[in-house]
Amino acid sequence: MTWATMFWGFLTLAVAFALADLSLPDNHHDWAPALLYAAVTCATICLISLLWPLLKRRARISPSQPDMPIADVTNYMVNDSSVKLKQSRPAEIEQSGVAKGMLVKQVGAEHQDALEKVQAALNNGMLDAWGYRELSPSDGFEQWRRPIPKDYWQSAYLNSWFCWHISQKAQTASIPGRSVEGYAGVMMNKGQVKTLWPPKSWWRRLLADLRGIRPKNYFGQEIDHHYRPVDQPK
Repeated sequence: MTWATMFWGFLTLAVAFALADLSLPDNHHDWAPALLYAAVTCATICLISLLWPLLKRRARISPSQPDMPIADVTNYMVNDSSVKLKQSRPAEIEQSGVAKGMLVKQVGAEHQDALEKVQAALNNGMLDAWGYRELSPSDGFEQWRRPIPKDYWQSAYLNSWFCWHISQKAQTASIPGRSVEGYAGVMMNKGQVKTLWPPKSWWRRLLADLRGIRPKNYFGQEIDHHYRPVDQPK
């Protein structure tokens, strides 16, 4: 059930009580106004609940600090956000190529789609990022994390090979034809990420728990609520 459905449901209820109040006999008018007041109050609360997320989303975001690695951003989007992502194909037998005749299962489609949405937000200037700037191939990276300029993404992109886990290597790469320094340890602001891609509703999280659906990373490993791989039993 969406907030809009709840709102219109309560509003309809309020109207119904109002009509019922008009049709009640005179000896019931002593409690009918209180009943109508309660219905209107419920409708008002529901309206506020409907508008509040929209107002928060439109509010200007002031990120305070980098507190969410890029790997955690995609893991959050796939497992805990309400954003719609492409789904991996079910396992099927390959009809050609080196794996012909073998049962192949596609993994990571959701994470790839999430990373593309992050890249689009960076390109559009809607999302801020920080990282360790590369000094040179031989000197490595700076020792402090700095904001990545917004126009940087016109010449570079997130390198997916190194974005699925915490990496000490460059997680960005130059667009063909351009040459810019790389950045390692790329991070975003959690509040900004959750504003762009709001969390799942509580009932969807509860339903997933009841169905035994566990969060997983790009590699298909089960992860905990901090998005770290769960130790496998020996």
